[in-house]
Amino acid sequence: MNDHVKSASGGAKDLDALQLENVLEGVTPESRQILGRAARLRKAGWFKSVTWMEDVARDIVGPDLVNADLGLRELVEDLFTWASNAGQ
Repeated sequence: MNDHVKSASGGAKDLDALQLENVLEGVTPESRQILGRAARLRKAGWFKSVTWMEDVARDIVGPDLVNADLGLRELVEDLFTWASNAGQ
């Protein structure tokens, strides 16, 4: 991943620099672009593509989440909270 970030940024940044930047000021639009390019480099991309598990989450887990075990509900709620705050 680090090599992909270096390549995508033309050597200007590495993964450690992006992580530090995220802690200090949040993910910048520039870093978001670098990460996007790095994640889909050639056949070695590491960005997870949409798969059948998204269908399972949307069609099976989501509709019945209110009836799920408390631990699973809390985990899913934490994920949604994290995702909604990720760009701030």
